[in-house]
Amino acid sequence: MKYTSCEILLWRVMINSMERSAVRCGAALDRRIWRKKTKQFCREIIARTADIGSVKENYLRMSLSGGALWIAGWKASECRMDTQAFSDMVSACMNTRIMRLAFSSKSPFSEKAQQKRLESARRTNAIKSPMNWNVEVLLGRDVEEITILYHRCGLYELGRQEGCQELVPYMCQSDFISVNHMGGRLYRTQTLAEGGSCCDFYICKKDSRWDQERQKNI
Repeated sequence: MKYTSCEILLWRVMINSMERSAVRCGAALDRRIWRKKTKQFCREIIARTADIGSVKENYLRMSLSGGALWIAGWKASECRMDTQAFSDMVSACMNTRIMRLAFSSKSPFSEKAQQKRLESARRTNAIKSPMNWNVEVLLGRDVEEITILYHRCGLYELGRQEGCQELVPYMCQSDFISVNHMGGRLYRTQTLAEGGSCCDFYICKKDSRWDQERQKNI
């Protein structure tokens, strides 16, 4: 892929949260050097990653580029960041004010939003790339629920490419945070990163009857 405005935007939004998390992990990092290495590693990861299209063509481009930046930050710490610190870094990035505002404006709980998600999935699936997702969208019984199945995951493939598959489940937690920002609840029973046959996303509106139904069955 090419290093584009997508990666520049993610850098500006996430780098401060990433740096604070890296420093808190006790790795005694030189912040200036860590930032420089993180940017360098991110550019290198992006350059060797097969293209999956622009953000306009593929809504999951942001996810793949975000994963590249997180992995770059981990590598820049010389792998001294343990999985808990890496998990904290992902959470901190997803909970920035800008991220909360971005996702809160994307509620999936309307007919228009769900039709848009179907169209986005078709565009994504049309892009043939070993790093791309394969998406199946299943509409619910009403607009307050939707199921999305990922039969291939770009973050999982990125983790394999970069030799850090163990980090992928901690990147997957970003899905729960983003759905929460959208006013929903994510229920998931398996992921590709943990050996499942797919990543199954059942998303329902928070406190809806479908959410209450799921809560009773937990």
